[in-house]
Amino acid sequence: AALADSRLVHLELDECALADVNFSGASMEQVCFQGCDLSAASLSDCRHKGLAVARCRLVRTNFFKTSLAGLDFSDSRLEGIVVSDTAAELKGATVSLEQAAELARLLGVIVR
Repeated sequence: AALADSRLVHLELDECALADVNFSGASMEQVCFQGCDLSAASLSDCRHKGLAVARCRLVRTNFFKTSLAGLDFSDSRLEGIVVSDTAAELKGATVSLEQAAELARLLGVIVR
């Protein structure tokens, strides 16, 4: 699906197959993704207020230029995501210890 530059308001997506969906440039307000597969989806350059993510699959998901501050990914699968070279998008996001080790590689840190 191509939902680039769309406006999503008061929406709950539960157990949806959203792999490869293009949400680039979307504006999201009070949107909740629960149990969704967002693998290889593009959420680049999105603006959001009241966004929530729970038990989702976020493998190779593109978050380039989308602030993830305030989002809790700790109960989701978060692997190989795309962010800027500074990983500034991740500032203020909540992740599990295992996810933190994976994300440290984006910064060039080696975790043993």
